[in-house]
Amino acid sequence: SISAAGSRHTVVSRTRNVQHEDSGSDLAALCAEAATEAIGDLGTYWVNSVRPFALKGSPYLRPPVAGGITRLALERREDGAGVAGHEGEGGAATTLRTRARLLAEHDRSVCEFECRCGVAGAAADGQDTVVFEGTAWCIATKLGPKLEPAVVPPVPLGEEEREESTLRYKALKQRPKIAVVREPSAEASGEAAARLLSLTLGDTPTLGDEQLASALSRSGAGRQKFTVPVQDVCGDAGPVVAEALRMARGLAAAAARTSDGSLADDVQVASFEAEMLPMVPHASVKLFGRVSGGEGDEGLVVLVTGWLGDKPVLRLRARMLAR
Repeated sequence: SISAAGSRHTVVSRTRNVQHEDSGSDLAALCAEAATEAIGDLGTYWVNSVRPFALKGSPYLRPPVAGGITRLALERREDGAGVAGHEGEGGAATTLRTRARLLAEHDRSVCEFECRCGVAGAAADGQDTVVFEGTAWCIATKLGPKLEPAVVPPVPLGEEEREESTLRYKALKQRPKIAVVREPSAEASGEAAARLLSLTLGDTPTLGDEQLASALSRSGAGRQKFTVPVQDVCGDAGPVVAEALRMARGLAAAAARTSDGSLADDVQVASFEAEMLPMVPHASVKLFGRVSGGEGDEGLVVLVTGWLGDKPVLRLRARMLAR
């Protein structure tokens, strides 16, 4: 489902059914994938939304661009405990419902979104239960091997909304970068890859390699068709973030061994922050993780870094708690 303000969409809602045997018993990873998918969809739509109306000399009179998420921060809701039974049950599928909403644009370079991910019908009254909610930040990336940033369109806001969004952006810029984990200090390793963007707000819901750039174009009848290789288009980093969260959960479970030495099965992600650089689809990202510290009521902190060659394209910090 889609909600629109004026003639352009600012909200998207998506559902996905997940079989428990495919879930890895980890709703955090599933919600992270669902969030990046929804935000990538809405972000790509928004950064192309003014192209049909751009006049000569406008920065938006350009080939299509793709939305690339640079930061995702989600926190488990307190009422998420009501869906604990959904994490690891066999049999029936779980329906995840994800809603992303465009909040603001900053410095003509980045868009801000809020995101909620929940389990349909998991509450006692049959309503959806929100499991994770938080914010994401998305840039526009040009088509080409460097995935260079491009100007993003403004978001119409009232004076109070603009002031609030400016304070959030200022706070974001003051946050220190998440520390990286390199192979020599890693306690676990793995790999994952970004996937093709899946767009529901454009012409083609599922994008093939040759269709990708033309599907990003939303200028209606007579639009120019663009055909580019897949390695020249920003992908959806959701699978990389999800695998990093699964690694973090495994490390936390090993660190929180029970008194008899067995692994703790009830460790869950309480919150996480992920900082990303644009990634092309299918490129193998090497993941290295380690427990960073913390214990007691605050839980364990786990760091995971994704490396593409010698470049850290993912920096993830997750706070883990025992249920």
